[in-house]
Amino acid sequence: MDDQDIDLSGSGVTLIPDLDPTLTSTPSLMAVGGKQGNAYLLNRVNMAGALDRRPACNRDNPTANPPDTSLWDPNATYSWYGNQPGPLNVFGPYLERDSMGNQAKARSTPSYFRGADGTSYLFFTGATKNPTDLTTPMPPCVARIRIDTPDPALPAFFSVDATENTLAFKSPGTPVVSSNGSGPEANTTIRSSAAERYSSGLTASLPLASPRKFRFNVVSARRLHASSRPCREPERRRAGGSSALAA
Repeated sequence: MDDQDIDLSGSGVTLIPDLDPTLTSTPSLMAVGGKQGNAYLLNRVNMAGALDRRPACNRDNPTANPPDTSLWDPNATYSWYGNQPGPLNVFGPYLERDSMGNQAKARSTPSYFRGADGTSYLFFTGATKNPTDLTTPMPPCVARIRIDTPDPALPAFFSVDATENTLAFKSPGTPVVSSNGSGPEANTTIRSSAAERYSSGLTASLPLASPRKFRFNVVSARRLHASSRPCREPERRRAGGSSALAA
């Protein structure tokens, strides 16, 4: 935020129902996304920081001082963090800069879903960007993220469980998880509208999804249905000299 308009949470926070405390040392969790395309898992009963002063910045990597205090797999390392572990990047490429405006990878709030076997998932929507121009969206733009609980004495963390790999969204809305029956594999779906952040004349090798609603099976991550007519174009408002979508 000091250098560019790169929000840590471009939308809202998702409170996750408490996990079984016999499975992890961090049963009370919440999740946020960010314009850099990351998925952050937080221990909501032990959040580092203070309200009376600004936290120090770390421009090196998540393990440097002060370290990133979100929950991530300590055994997974990534080149964009200098081959160190860190938060899960879902929609890439991860960049410290060039992640604002139409270069942002995500602005939506994740949605929670608990599988029939008790596994907890979150669904994130975003826009993976072509690394050659950093603006053209490309799949995946919908991801199912699993909350892993490796040991009762260890914190939980995120991992990518599945992605939808056919649709390219410019700036998808927040997903809504719903169910129309007792058979989740057949009937539980995820809906997301794909609305452009603002007019930019973007082109892509894949047809961009127009502002419509899409339904996905949350188990297979496959598209089930797309609305036959585009949704009403979102209203726009101007604040502080920048264009933004109205709530």
